[in-house]
Amino acid sequence: MTACAALVGLSQVSAAGTGIEALRDALRGKRPEPEWVPCNPADPDARVPVLRCGAVRLESLAEPAVLRRMDDFSRRALLTGSLALREAGALQGGSERTGLVVATAYGPLTTMFRYLDQVLDKGDGRGSPVLFANSLHNAPASYLSLLLGLRGPSLTVTGFHHAFARALGAALDWLSRGDVARVLLIADDEFHPVLGYGLRGLGRCAADGRMRPLAFDRPSWVSGETCVAFVLERPGDDTPRWGRLASPIPFRGPLPQTTTEDARAPVFLAARGDPDEGRGYAATLPTAAPVAAYSPFWGANPTSEAMTLAVAAV
Repeated sequence: MTACAALVGLSQVSAAGTGIEALRDALRGKRPEPEWVPCNPADPDARVPVLRCGAVRLESLAEPAVLRRMDDFSRRALLTGSLALREAGALQGGSERTGLVVATAYGPLTTMFRYLDQVLDKGDGRGSPVLFANSLHNAPASYLSLLLGLRGPSLTVTGFHHAFARALGAALDWLSRGDVARVLLIADDEFHPVLGYGLRGLGRCAADGRMRPLAFDRPSWVSGETCVAFVLERPGDDTPRWGRLASPIPFRGPLPQTTTEDARAPVFLAARGDPDEGRGYAATLPTAAPVAAYSPFWGANPTSEAMTLAVAAV
């Protein structure tokens, strides 16, 4: 039986701004313009387009000493998670019944390379222990558990492909088995010039900085930094504000019959300007339903499909 959950809290941080209202305003207005970031010290003219997150302010969420030790990757997760939980409201059973799942492909890239630079410059055993702790993929889960008081099970799902879908599946399994009453689900990925160097070398980046997600046959990747938070609960009789989520169904080819029965129901594609990915999306079309892809508003990374899910909920 397909697992299902009520989506009772939602927030995001991206180039579109902070929070759902900022995302809504961005979708109604102009798409953000990317900045061109140098990605090769040996070639000053080598630049890639990036849609970065803005500054994150957390003074009300943690002590200054803690904030000084946190990097931007974990800061985004803390801010986004706290906003989503605040919207979801109180929970019967307390924090012991709230689980946490974090999905990320690359993890805290900036901190990771800062730590590696220290090791290369100073030798083994001379890198900062603070940088090392923050460079781990599960650092955001540690900070969120401590600072938000989440005492239920915690899981970090990593991988370059479908990390968010697998994290969503894990969260739904916890809820369906009754392991928890609520799950905070986070999808978080950031940009680093080393990533841009690789993407540029592969010829994947948009030469003019414009994403064309529905042009499936040509690369138009624009890297983006995104963090999305969902608060899930077991579905009840009430209609949740943001709707219900079911377990992800992997497929390639025509859309499943359940998604094409109502031609008025829109289809949201998480297409990101990657031709390899685009071939899979092209196989789902044409369909009688209206089709949309909103990735140009926040850019692309391996977990940015979570932003598409947020837009569908909105």
